[in-house]
Amino acid sequence: MIFDAHIHLPTINKTLYERKEILLKDLKNEQINGGLLITAYDDFSKAQEIISTINDTTNLYVALGFSPLIYDANDWELLDNLMLNPKVVALKIYPGKEQYSIRESNVINIINLCIKHSLPLLIHTGWTGRQFNRPNLIANLAETYPELQLVICHMWYPDIQFCYNRTYQYTNVFYDLSSLAYDSTDEESITDKLNRIIPITPERFLFGSDYNICSIRSHINMINKLTLDDEVIKQIFYLNAIRLYNISQTKLI
Repeated sequence: MIFDAHIHLPTINKTLYERKEILLKDLKNEQINGGLLITAYDDFSKAQEIISTINDTTNLYVALGFSPLIYDANDWELLDNLMLNPKVVALKIYPGKEQYSIRESNVINIINLCIKHSLPLLIHTGWTGRQFNRPNLIANLAETYPELQLVICHMWYPDIQFCYNRTYQYTNVFYDLSSLAYDSTDEESITDKLNRIIPITPERFLFGSDYNICSIRSHINMINKLTLDDEVIKQIFYLNAIRLYNISQTKLI
């Protein structure tokens, strides 16, 4: 069984329903049993429609992408209300893609909403704009808000070892492995690092692909190449994610 904890709708000129159907077909082709669909932070107005579109599925759940640079009170009220929907299991912010510090007051407002609704907060890290999502900043959040579960997306790629060393001591920090298989020339280095760090805290690593930006198959292959116990592989592929996001295994197909 595999739960992909980091997927997006296909970015093609189709209706939301058609894009959902393409997503479901691609997940089935890759033998993915369920997934966490992350909505666009820069088009929050469509979040409610996306939730409605996937409401007829049992195996898709939503992490709401949100920009703390939005100051419209109506958006904040809508976000608060959408977090009550059982399909919504997390929020995600994108420091780096947007230029803001995760210490800003509106980020604290998002954190307080996550705590209020007992939902994890996903944080985009690595790639571009790395100064806005440095691991030490996330470590500070983890220490300040021990009741908040934080998911570090992409592990500050390519510096995943540094990211882990700086944050692993906080038990409320989890690691989303999406996009780590994006560059095949870096595969050996990445798998070597994962083989070293995952056994330290195997309960805190989540399989993700970053579909449709990255290949699901390449990420499955990356996990299968790890020299880890079968039980740890099961934790990575689905057990850790469904525990973190409070998803029943019986809902997956």
